[in-house]
Amino acid sequence: MVAAELTATLATSAGCSNKKPDPVNAVSGNVKYREPVKLSEQAVAYVRLADVSKGALSSSTVVQTTVKPDADGSIPFALVYKEKQIDPRREYAVDIRVVDKGRLMYLSDGKHNVITQGHGNDIELPLERPGRH
Repeated sequence: MVAAELTATLATSAGCSNKKPDPVNAVSGNVKYREPVKLSEQAVAYVRLADVSKGALSSSTVVQTTVKPDADGSIPFALVYKEKQIDPRREYAVDIRVVDKGRLMYLSDGKHNVITQGHGNDIELPLERPGRH
């Protein structure tokens, strides 16, 4: 899935002009739940890559996407970003919120670092119900 999205992004940006497109990369992953999950077809996951160098409350979004959970509740995702958006001296993390029928149902558990400072680009995020952090 990630390779296909990355290829599509490169193909889309490559034909626009003679200028070389900015190099891109991606963070990909899935979620795991601490309990059985039942979501409606209206459920949406908001997946975000953020610069958390100044802490979670002062984080800034690098890229965000929305994903429809699969029938079993799994949420495979890929966040494609331009490499120039990433400073190797800074700290980056992925967070997820799952909203169903306007109600926050699940969110990522803690801070999940990626990309820099020895962290990779693939991640599995545990989700839990709000108020259980």
